[in-house]
Amino acid sequence: MKNISVLKTLNIEPVLVLRHEALEAIKYIVSIAPQEAQWFHTVTPTTREDAPGKVFLNLSTRLFIPKQNTSAAQVDSTSTMMIDFYNELKSSYTPADLNEVLSSMTCWCHSHHNMSPSPSIQDDSQFNSFIDMSKEQAQNNWQIMLIFNKKGQFYSRVYDPDTGLVFEGVEIQVSTNYDLTYIKEAAKQKFIAPKQISKWGNKSTFSNLAQVFSKNPLTDTSSFLGTNDFEDWGFVADSIIFELFPNKTLTESVRVFSPETAKEFFDTLCSHLDPKELNILLYLLKNEDREVLTIFTDKRFLKSGLSDSQVMQAFVEYFLNTTNTLNTFKNTLTLLLDLTDLTTLKECKEFLGI
Repeated sequence: MKNISVLKTLNIEPVLVLRHEALEAIKYIVSIAPQEAQWFHTVTPTTREDAPGKVFLNLSTRLFIPKQNTSAAQVDSTSTMMIDFYNELKSSYTPADLNEVLSSMTCWCHSHHNMSPSPSIQDDSQFNSFIDMSKEQAQNNWQIMLIFNKKGQFYSRVYDPDTGLVFEGVEIQVSTNYDLTYIKEAAKQKFIAPKQISKWGNKSTFSNLAQVFSKNPLTDTSSFLGTNDFEDWGFVADSIIFELFPNKTLTESVRVFSPETAKEFFDTLCSHLDPKELNILLYLLKNEDREVLTIFTDKRFLKSGLSDSQVMQAFVEYFLNTTNTLNTFKNTLTLLLDLTDLTTLKECKEFLGI
């Protein structure tokens, strides 16, 4: 007898999808949690015609956080705490919406503080219990376990309810949903005689916008800047700025006066930015825009990026010696976030005006 098919696995590859705001929210909860912490996301599976063979598991932007007992080694929520969590959700949703939220809340996340995000025996047991519960209730839902630490590392595990397969090391895609095409069109029509100006001088985009809106307080900024895009950028930048400088005004210096404080500032940045982003931010703060090009792509970064110790030392020296104001630091940080939306070296050159 001859088999009419070839040997293959009839499952599809899972891809985790996070909005940029959700990623920053995760970084934030990991950074402020004194010990371990746990939370949940809802999961919405989707497929795309342009990506056959893949299922995209979209995680909610909102983090659902129950009351919990935390320590350096473990985190758990008692039955009483989970009842309180249910009642909290019950007060926020209609019965129909509540059922939908609870049935799709199948992404379990927790942090491992400064330890490796590899799962413990207890983590394995907890994840398996979620799978067993889903089977018993005939929900047929994807189950996800994500573990993060303060070093920017994470671990992922995904259960496929259709095949019973468990995936490890599942990719996370970050969705920005930023539509900047209107800027390119405006540039073609309105940049008549472009000139190189200081990014942080009085002619900067941010200072001009501030002047326009201060003179016209009734201006509807949403129609000029778009609806959600600018708010997302502001959320990211403001959350980092507030954590670093909760009591400073924009005109004050960001300089600190002890290596210990400078190191703490650097550690805070590490909880929000990956190594390549830290390298780029460092060059931008030093007004060395051309150096950004040497590390902008992943290949160039692997070849020419500074080591972790070099970056730490450079940031410590920056915070100890800089004359930059908080406004300058915030604008530079926003510029970095703009650069993260670009994908090619050509786009980076054009954006920086090099």
